[in-house]
Amino acid sequence: MAFLDPAEGNRYFGNQQFHLKLLKTTPADPGRGYVPAYHFEMVADGTVVGRCNLRVGQGENIRYAGNIGYEVEMGYRGRHYALRAARLLLRLAFRHRMQRVLITCRPDHLPSRKTCERLGAVLCGSEDFMVACMTEPETVHVFLDALCGFLTDYALAYRQAGAAGILIAEPATAMISPAMMQEFSNVYLDRITDSVQDETFAVIYHNCGAANPHVQTIAGLHAAAFHFGSDIDLARARGMIPADRAVMGNLDPRAFLGAQPDAIRQKAVQQQAQWGA
Repeated sequence: MAFLDPAEGNRYFGNQQFHLKLLKTTPADPGRGYVPAYHFEMVADGTVVGRCNLRVGQGENIRYAGNIGYEVEMGYRGRHYALRAARLLLRLAFRHRMQRVLITCRPDHLPSRKTCERLGAVLCGSEDFMVACMTEPETVHVFLDALCGFLTDYALAYRQAGAAGILIAEPATAMISPAMMQEFSNVYLDRITDSVQDETFAVIYHNCGAANPHVQTIAGLHAAAFHFGSDIDLARARGMIPADRAVMGNLDPRAFLGAQPDAIRQKAVQQQAQWGA
C-alpha cells in the first residue's frame, strides 16, 4: 500500500488552530498481524494535546484495536479533540477507499462512546442487530468474527487459570429462525468451543429463550452439555442431542417472577417425573 500525504499538499492536516502532525508511518507486518498505519500528534493552538493513529485495512488486530485510535492528554480532555482528530482520520480513510471503519471502546467509557456517536458510528442493540442479519449480513459477520476472537481469548484465559469450563448464554437466537441461528450463532459458537474445549475444560451451552423449532439446530453444536431455561420438549431434545452430552433444564424463568416457592417446587417435581432425574 502506498502512503498518502494527509495534508494533500497543504500546510496543515486540519487548520492552524487544530491539526494532526504526522510523526511516522509503519508498513504492514503480516507476521504480527499489523496493517499499514499512520501515527499523528494532535496539535491545538501550537500545543500537543494528544496522539492518534489510523490503521488502514482489516486484520486480526483490528478486531480489538479498531482502525482508529486516539488518546488525549489528561489536562486537555473534554474539549472534543478526539472527535476533531477522528473526523480528519476518517477523511484520510476514505481516500484509501475504506468502506468500513471500526472504532472500538469499552462500553462503560462514556466519553469515547459519545465521540463514536458524534462521528455517526452505530452501536447496535439486540433488535437492531437481528434486523441487520437480514439487511446487512456482511457487516454482522464482521462484528461476529471480531467477537468470536475476543471470546475465544477470554475463555482460554479461564482455562489457563485452572477453571473447569465456561457457560455460554445465547438467549437472543429465539428471535431469529433456525436457519439464521445456524449462520449467525452456531458457526461462531462452534469456533469458540473447538478452540477451548478439551478433556479438562467443558463448554456448556445455555439458552433460556429457545423454542421447540430451534432444538434440532441447537443439537448440532459441539458443546459438552446443554441447559435450557424455556419450557421446551426435553424428551425431543434428549433424542436429538448425542447421548454422551448432558441435557439440563428446564423451568421457564418467567415462573420465578410471581410464583410462590411451593409452586416452583411443585413444577420442579412435575418436570422430574415427566423427564426423569
